[in-house]
Amino acid sequence: METALNRGIGDINATLASITNQVAALNTQTLTTDFLDNTYFIISAAINGGAMGTAISEVKHPGVFQIASSASANSGARAITHSNSIRLSGGEKTTIIFKTPANLTGVTAVMGFCDTLDAIAWADCACIKINGTTLTGETESNNAGSTTGTSYTVAVDTWYRVVIEVNADATSVSFKLYADDSDTLLWSNTLTTNIPTAAGRELHYVITAIMASPTGTTVLLLIDYLNIQFTNSRRVV
Repeated sequence: METALNRGIGDINATLASITNQVAALNTQTLTTDFLDNTYFIISAAINGGAMGTAISEVKHPGVFQIASSASANSGARAITHSNSIRLSGGEKTTIIFKTPANLTGVTAVMGFCDTLDAIAWADCACIKINGTTLTGETESNNAGSTTGTSYTVAVDTWYRVVIEVNADATSVSFKLYADDSDTLLWSNTLTTNIPTAAGRELHYVITAIMASPTGTTVLLLIDYLNIQFTNSRRVV
């Protein structure tokens, strides 16, 4: 039989759980942009004459920016945080809503925690890579890399949502790909090797895409939404 004492204890436990959740939320640093204006928290730069700019929004996709090539080989653009601004320590998570272009031939895109500047070379990462129509998860530490054991074949001209999450003690990185505006999980995998956590393995956040042999200005990637969370970086309360 429930007593007043038991109810009181239950209420106290519920209150303590609520306070714990509120403190955890306050100690989670979150960066989010829907690209509705130019106040992005990332820095953009062209690669071999490519460009980054706003694109026409679509239904359920307010605020879209695009990466495009020039006519030069391996051209495109990148959006990054400051160099060496992130050292993975566990609890990092990012969600990206993106759309593939009408033609993926020769396109390479990288999204996530990675020190690349050109989508070609990097030393440290925990990121998603799209090479043509093949999407994989990647980790790399000091040039020693791992790739997910499975991949996913993305379709052209299609919206997706990808989630990359580093576990609490930074011993694994999970990768999940969802259908647009849906909880339908299309693909997932996890890596537990070559996660860059040591001193000297600092990196930045990046979204970048290039095209190997464009014949002119070509859209390479559309981004609608970006969220980055740090749940284990510092206490603020």
